[in-house]
Amino acid sequence: MLWCRRQDSGYQLALEFRSAEDLYRPRLLEQLCYIKLYQGERQQQGEQLSFGRAAEQWVTQYAAHFPIDSL
Repeated sequence: MLWCRRQDSGYQLALEFRSAEDLYRPRLLEQLCYIKLYQGERQQQGEQLSFGRAAEQWVTQYAAHFPIDSL
């Protein structure tokens, strides 16, 4: 982490990634979080999905629109 600043709505962080692998890991974690949220939304709608099945559906529906530079 390069720096951390307090904001009215939380904190703003500046991060440095030294390799493609360093960048890949948090992006993968971010996608896993979106899949977990998707699974919860589907469960609230009455559909019981395993995480694996939720991941398949999320990837099919949303992965192509996942921003390349979201971090």
